[in-house]
Amino acid sequence: MVIMVAPPCLKIFAFKGIKGLYHAPRLAVKINNEVFDAMGYKRVVCQGCPASLMLFEIYINDIFNGMAGVSVPGLDDKISGLLFADNAVILAESADELQKSYIS
Repeated sequence: MVIMVAPPCLKIFAFKGIKGLYHAPRLAVKINNEVFDAMGYKRVVCQGCPASLMLFEIYINDIFNGMAGVSVPGLDDKISGLLFADNAVILAESADELQKSYIS
């Protein structure tokens, strides 16, 4: 399991207040009009929150660490995910692998 530790710079920006904004977030996945059970997650920035940009920049480089990823023809290394502006896509070979990536 990956546990993110707040960098010292966040203490300057009232880390306890920011931490409170992001306490116990949940998400639900919708595929082909089927909505799956909501689950909690540990890595989050809220869309539209002024702190999101700062938090995103601090943590984005580590977001795919420890994830298995997928094989892509023509590439030697597996790809764990894709980044688009302030969005991330996790790639996995199967639903089980995606779940393992999410948990770790």
